[in-house]
Amino acid sequence: MKAFLRLFHVSLITLILAGAGVTEAISEALAEHVPRITVIGELVSVEARAGTLAVKAGRKELSLTAATRAAKEALEEFKLGERVKVFYTEADGNLLALTVEGAKGGAKSKRMVKKTGPAAKQ
Repeated sequence: MKAFLRLFHVSLITLILAGAGVTEAISEALAEHVPRITVIGELVSVEARAGTLAVKAGRKELSLTAATRAAKEALEEFKLGERVKVFYTEADGNLLALTVEGAKGGAKSKRMVKKTGPAAKQ
């Protein structure tokens, strides 16, 4: 009976730890299939550890949360005032950054929003 319980606990812990990786892989795969909005603007706030950023595009300031591992890792590369290009989506009223990359151009902010993905084709 003790051997069975030990085997059960080891299996359960393995499934829990593997589940975290599977969940992240699924969210990364789903991020490729959601409607994406593109914005280019000036990075006015960034918290790499928390995975949050704020981008000023024109007169509007967007507060976003990194939704993927790639987006969160990319936040460590940027400094305040740099121009960034962010692909994001909206879910439950939250803006979720899917990718963050450097944007070419001068320091002046210009608002550029472009919808792409399955929903944009309708």
